[in-house]
Amino acid sequence: MVICIGDEDINEKFFINAEKRFEKFMDNNVEKYFHRYVHANKKYLGYDVIIIDAKHFTLNFPTIRHSTETSRGIMFENQPELAEDLVNWFDNFVKDDIESFDNCKKKFLSKAKKNKSNS
Repeated sequence: MVICIGDEDINEKFFINAEKRFEKFMDNNVEKYFHRYVHANKKYLGYDVIIIDAKHFTLNFPTIRHSTETSRGIMFENQPELAEDLVNWFDNFVKDDIESFDNCKKKFLSKAKKNKSNS
């Protein structure tokens, strides 16, 4: 699971919300199937991509700019060629710039602690 977010939006609220959302996975005992990563974007993308497997994926869009709620989407079923293209896009444009969620959180907390002690 890769969370793409703007550099300026990596803050305490982001980590609180991400942890709260991940609790739903834990409540359903499926968290072991997911590894969380963060991709800090320079530009707001405005949509979610969920690659389910080699044949299925979704694109979800918020109806309001900078909304945290996705309310419209497109589900692609049994589309192995499109799914392969999407995986190639992900591997070449997103995956190289990701870091683990836990490492990103540690860096943020360390930086926040340093900034607080310098104040």
